[in-house]
Amino acid sequence: MGDEFYSIIKMVSGEEVLSLISIDDNDGDPIIVLQNPVIIKMLESKNGSFIKVKPWIELSDEDFFFVKPEKIITMTETKNKKLIDIYNQYIQDQEEEEETSDSI
Repeated sequence: MGDEFYSIIKMVSGEEVLSLISIDDNDGDPIIVLQNPVIIKMLESKNGSFIKVKPWIELSDEDFFFVKPEKIITMTETKNKKLIDIYNQYIQDQEEEEETSDSI
């Protein structure tokens, strides 16, 4: 499996997904491995702009998803610290929420 990096992915469905990803060559048949993928949207309001984050697949408890390259229009590595921090904070908040709900 290849190195992990943060990527913004434009899916053929039109969704924009932010995820920590790696690419598995899989014996010449590559597959994209998405870890904790989220949908990101830029929203504008009279108070400024903000980013809305939600799970890519809302009803799954899985952290890893496998996508064939033909389901992706384009993808780009992001090194935008603010965007990566928002992503990591969202993932951390979700994990804490799951721990809290598991203990009840």
